[in-house]
Amino acid sequence: MGAAMATDVVLSSCNQCTVLDVFDLQVSNSRDKAAALANDIGSQIIDIRALQRTKTLSCEMLSSEPDGLEDLMKTVTGGKDDRVTREQLSDFFASHHNRLLSFELDEIMGAVNKDNNGELDRSQFLRLCRKLLRLGKDL
Repeated sequence: MGAAMATDVVLSSCNQCTVLDVFDLQVSNSRDKAAALANDIGSQIIDIRALQRTKTLSCEMLSSEPDGLEDLMKTVTGGKDDRVTREQLSDFFASHHNRLLSFELDEIMGAVNKDNNGELDRSQFLRLCRKLLRLGKDL
């Protein structure tokens, strides 16, 4: 009797419920996309040698990914400018519990910053993100 009563209570209370699919891992807005990309990139263990060998032109990108990367750049720079400094990059990785050593930052910056000015412009930062995403897919 108790089990039948419990079933009736559950069924009657669920008539007005919205079902949430906990296995639906699709992002629904740009903030979620930027947060997911930030987590994927920021928490990644970086193989410096593989990063240096990785080409970005052959990386398959979804049409919405560049927008997410633009949002990520705003997050890293604080929305202030179009250049990412070494310190901002270090802080970004550290905020994802991935503190990089000085030589690791130098190697990461050197993999995409061919003019060696200590900052990444927009295209260099996006190239770095695409390389890291590609490395993450190859794992």
